[in-house]
Amino acid sequence: MCQEPRPLVTSYSSLYWHEDLPIMQAVIILKEPSLKEVTHGITSTVLGKNVIRHHYSVVKLYCMDKYDILKKQITALYPLRVFMQHPNEPAIEHIKECLAVAEKTDDPDYYFLTVECSRKLFGVEILEKIIKEAIYMASALYKHPYEAGKLEGKLEGKLEGKLEGKLEGKTEMVIKLLSKKFGLLPPDIRKKIGNAEQYQLDLIAEGIFDFKAIDDVLRYLH
Repeated sequence: MCQEPRPLVTSYSSLYWHEDLPIMQAVIILKEPSLKEVTHGITSTVLGKNVIRHHYSVVKLYCMDKYDILKKQITALYPLRVFMQHPNEPAIEHIKECLAVAEKTDDPDYYFLTVECSRKLFGVEILEKIIKEAIYMASALYKHPYEAGKLEGKLEGKLEGKLEGKLEGKTEMVIKLLSKKFGLLPPDIRKKIGNAEQYQLDLIAEGIFDFKAIDDVLRYLH
């Protein structure tokens, strides 16, 4: 799951000299490697002399306690909790717990990253029935980089297939529900709904009973 991190020296020198940043480098190991133990540094010797010595930390996620991360409130590591120890939890319960924690951050990017980390570790099949697509697709990481290049793998095909297959019907459903609540919809709002993405339609459908006026819908139609 890892290789000897020799490019670290190049990236360090570039950042240090050009950006003037205080840098502490680390190699993060997601799963227990079957190869040799990763060293904590690189030493280059020429004519019997050490010309380069470079040290970095080695972080073994598979040895870490995922609940310790919660106690310390290290939010940036929440998506990586899926790689951490869960000895008494089945994989499905472990993923659900990690997704629930990510959802509570109220930032869909954390949820998206947790799904992607889970996919790398456990595969696609286990995720299909437990992820909340509205949150997953609300992430900026999903909407921008992945709309152009498309998600790779089986999960992409299933999510994109659902998106294309249900989009037209969901658009009609949202228009009908809003028309029933607020009466005839203005043409500009109908047009925006017609151009909306599935995650926007899902958010409107979920919040429709809380809307007080038709203008509330515009929050989801940027």
